[in-house]
Amino acid sequence: MSARKKKPQVAVVDWRPAPASNSAAKVEAKVIGKTADVKYYLADTEDDFTPAILNSDAIILWQNTTVTERTIAKMTNCRVFIRNGVGYDTVDIDAAARLGIPVCNVPDYRRRRCWKSDKRSRRNYALDIWCRSPAVIQDKPAA
Repeated sequence: MSARKKKPQVAVVDWRPAPASNSAAKVEAKVIGKTADVKYYLADTEDDFTPAILNSDAIILWQNTTVTERTIAKMTNCRVFIRNGVGYDTVDIDAAARLGIPVCNVPDYRRRRCWKSDKRSRRNYALDIWCRSPAVIQDKPAA
């Protein structure tokens, strides 16, 4: 009997002083469904990243928490960063690229007038990128 693979872990990391998401990460969990376990975390800085965040397979990162090479190097399971917003300015994309970790963003963040509709569309877009990523579909190649 073959060993069962564990579900991928998705960390939704929000900024502690002014969270922009909901604490249950309901939208992300609904979009991802049963393919992964989604957990919500609050972090002021990358120094607040728990072992659970560092060991996640995917990181959905809100705008105010910066992730540098020092922290990315500790993320041995990470297969993708999804910046829940327009830019890449909070993720060291060069360090991520050296480790083969794609960094995605949501280019139409806040473009629509309806906040509820917009919130769903940007998460769905980001999660769709993650779900279609070859790194997620296949095992991450050994370094």
